[in-house]
Amino acid sequence: MKIVTLGKLLLLVGIISATLYARDYSVREDSKIGFSVGKFLVLNVEGRFQKFSGTLTLDAQNQITALSGEVAIDSVTTENAKRDAHLLAPDFLDAANFPTARLSLVSYMPHASEDSSKIIGKLTALLELHGSRQHIEFDSVLVPEADSPTLLLRGECNIKDFGIEGSMMNSNAVTIELQTSWK
Repeated sequence: MKIVTLGKLLLLVGIISATLYARDYSVREDSKIGFSVGKFLVLNVEGRFQKFSGTLTLDAQNQITALSGEVAIDSVTTENAKRDAHLLAPDFLDAANFPTARLSLVSYMPHASEDSSKIIGKLTALLELHGSRQHIEFDSVLVPEADSPTLLLRGECNIKDFGIEGSMMNSNAVTIELQTSWK
């Protein structure tokens, strides 16, 4: 009976310790929430979102325990006003009907790394875009500096999975790249 009570006490201490040492961060404005897509099979068009928010939680072992983010679809830019207007139209992002995209952590699996200053891993997130939800797997690199960690995520999605019509001139595969700093 004492062993069970001691086990419960140790479990409780572990939960409390993990909670006390968890660190919460907000994404910094100088982060880049970007994407790239092939065009005409030879060109690559890059873009980014200028309005975004997000939170990150790291535990005492610098493991990602929570991650969420949101972008304003109408803040998309590819440095080409005509293309940006087309991206906001109904056959692409349809900003009028779907003004926000969201990303939230599903799972995180760090891998052993020879460089102790960064943690390499795989992160699966739920992406809500254009009224649809899909799991996306990202390669991740976390540099867990206490005051300002950085997190790089790179993954790929197919716009057809989100019900986006797209264009015959563009690839349906979109590379998503998040270069984030946190405060």
